[in-house]
Amino acid sequence: MQIPGDNLVLGRGNPFTLLVAQSDAGTASGNLFWDDGDSIDSIETKTYNYMEFSLTNF
Repeated sequence: MQIPGDNLVLGRGNPFTLLVAQSDAGTASGNLFWDDGDSIDSIETKTYNYMEFSLTNF
């Protein structure tokens, strides 16, 4: 979740929060693909971040 800016450039400077919603079993999983938002070849040039998340309620 991110607070929008008046335009795309200003919005990019705002912090964001990753919200995790647990299942009834107390687990959650997901992934995040994060690139610069401008480049069209971020996969080919490997200029991105890819993260996988896993949560288990103890």
